[in-house]
Amino acid sequence: PAAAPVAKPVAKPAPPPAPKFAPAGEFSASATFQGRFEGYAFKTGAKGLGYYPDSAPTKPAHAPTGFTAAVAEKFGDPRPAAPKAKSTAPPPAIPSAPGTAPTQFSNNLIFELD
Repeated sequence: PAAAPVAKPVAKPAPPPAPKFAPAGEFSASATFQGRFEGYAFKTGAKGLGYYPDSAPTKPAHAPTGFTAAVAEKFGDPRPAAPKAKSTAPPPAIPSAPGTAPTQFSNNLIFELD
């Protein structure tokens, strides 16, 4: 007698992907954070945990005017002074005893680190 053919299991089609969450309106309930959405903040509010319209301003009310020369002239310049340019001239000679040649100072310290 011939063996009966074995039926192969039929693969079930994958369930359709869950619709992506997108907050809308004054409140969208969500038990977990679903990601960042422009114009919404995830928080616990009067209606529970979820996405609420973001009340934080996205842009400043006015553009900063910045520091101007007119402000500096009227009120003084609060910014720190620019560092002085370093001189390329050799350091001045150290005065020595009268009748002897001036001594040039040089700092040649070497540190050995263990």
